Amino acid sequence: MSSKRKIIFSGGLLFILAVLLFGLLAGFYFYLPHYLESKIIPQIATTIGISELSVNVRNTGFWGADLGNMRIGEQQKPALLIRSVQIDYTPKGLYQRKIEGVTLSGVELFGEFTNGKISLRGFELQKVLTRLPSRKTPVPASESSAPQFFLRQFKIRNCVINLNMDDRHYSVPVEIDIIPEDTHYDRLNVTAFLYPRAHKISAELKIDLSRQKIGIDVETEKLNLSRFADLFQPLPAMMVSGMADLAATAELHLQPFKISAAKAEFKLYNSNIRYKNFQLQHVGDNHNLKVPFYVKIERIDSTKWQVSASDITAASPIPMQLDKITATIDHAGEGFKGSGNLKVSVEPAPDSGVGAPKVRMITPYYFAAGFKAAYSNSGTWRLDLTSTPRAKPLSNVTRIHLDPFELTSKTPAVDLAVTGNRNKIEATYAINVARVRASSKDVNLLVPKIVLRGRAEFRKNDSITQAVVFDLTSPVATMNLNSTEINMEGLAVHGRIKRGKLGKFNLDSKARFAKAGLKSPQMQFQIVDTRIRLPFQWPVKNPTNKGALSVAEVHYGNLKLGSVTATVNQTASGLAFAGNFKDQLIPALTAEFSGHSNLFRTNNYETHV
Repeated sequence: MSSKRKIIFSGGLLFILAVLLFGLLAGFYFYLPHYLESKIIPQIATTIGISELSVNVRNTGFWGADLGNMRIGEQQKPALLIRSVQIDYTPKGLYQRKIEGVTLSGVELFGEFTNGKISLRGFELQKVLTRLPSRKTPVPASESSAPQFFLRQFKIRNCVINLNMDDRHYSVPVEIDIIPEDTHYDRLNVTAFLYPRAHKISAELKIDLSRQKIGIDVETEKLNLSRFADLFQPLPAMMVSGMADLAATAELHLQPFKISAAKAEFKLYNSNIRYKNFQLQHVGDNHNLKVPFYVKIERIDSTKWQVSASDITAASPIPMQLDKITATIDHAGEGFKGSGNLKVSVEPAPDSGVGAPKVRMITPYYFAAGFKAAYSNSGTWRLDLTSTPRAKPLSNVTRIHLDPFELTSKTPAVDLAVTGNRNKIEATYAINVARVRASSKDVNLLVPKIVLRGRAEFRKNDSITQAVVFDLTSPVATMNLNSTEINMEGLAVHGRIKRGKLGKFNLDSKARFAKAGLKSPQMQFQIVDTRIRLPFQWPVKNPTNKGALSVAEVHYGNLKLGSVTATVNQTASGLAFAGNFKDQLIPALTAEFSGHSNLFRTNNYETHV
């Protein structure tokens, strides 16, 4: 063959090869969108556990593809919308069944939180989770050798999670990066950033499907709590401000689902928590700087959690400090239960003279208690609190200034039981106080023991009838009024405190003394075996119910004068009385009398005979 023919033949062959190559490339180019829609994308969706999706391949090339309008769920109410999907690959990578990366943009996820569970709108999330591949058992050779695309990186950008909860809507921007460590997607590294209210929350997940475990690390810095004030709308009077940090780690087991390990620490800086007239704030250190308040939670076994909190102070209504709280929570069964300890201390308030508060502590007050709590998924709950004596009490005596009296007693012993549900709260309580003394300039009252018992009930939609019923008993009491001594036995007070329409409280009670006596050496006057029944109200109503008073014997010096029967009723400033005196010196003589006394002033009483 001549050289000229060789050149023509070679050129023709090259032309044919070029045409074939062009045809192959053109076919590949036009076939690729169909291949992506029918093969690659369904395989990726199946890998991540999604079986149904709608997608439009807008543009494809040899080094990438652009998809849009991806939807999961109903067209009118989708569970997931994706505006753009960018797939990066190379021809060589496709031949090796590798994709460099997939980036989702303009993502909207729609979810609901009901009955303590999260679900996607119109989408069975649990079905997707159960389809995640498990590597507990060895993969058969026929399956492991099956062709499979390996995705090097998966990104989500411009994503918004929409969550409906209790008729309220929340939107949280999210960014996510997922990097597989192996071609079977057994091990995945996930980095997520959440931006609630323009604050950044970082989360890292290490997913190991071969071991069915997930490790989670979450961290936030300086969350401005004022931006989350609407979360406390169920308590309209609640106000929260300050900065917060959160650091948490957890290890989850997927099948069956359980939390293998977890711990979290929540810190508050320069915070102010107020509910009505109750205000919490930070404790100051030796340099009067505010120390962060923290709450720590740690899992200690399969069902129990350990919770602890640092010291915090209440600025109002009474300045006090709540010392470190420790508690154990057990979530076994339908609900959870817990137990723990708390300590409260109230430091004495200085006497600032004019304008000083009418109620203030004179000595430090310390109260320690153990508590138990239980909550059922049905919405019922119970709290029991019992005071505990201090191992080394710093003070055995509590002194309070209650103008114009100074009250002194042993630290009260308290038992409290509270139960509740969505509609009402009921409480029973018992308070035992020993060695009570009330003294002022002219009055000195000593009560060896006081027992206060009662119950309270509060209904959700019946705030006007909120009421507390109580019973106060004391076996004996002694009062010294100037030079006069009064002895009382068998004190019993039954009362009811009720909230009025304007928010003010009304007291309606009845007091009874089984036996009482009065002795005044200065006046050589003595009353023996006195029995008293006295209704008491505050504010005082006019007219009030009348009580009764009877005196078996009245003595003056060495003379036995007679006996007394009378009615007693309360006035705005004290007591009013009226009755008759039966003379034993002159049996036919009976004297009628009436008068009044002022409890708020000394030497202010009047009697008419």
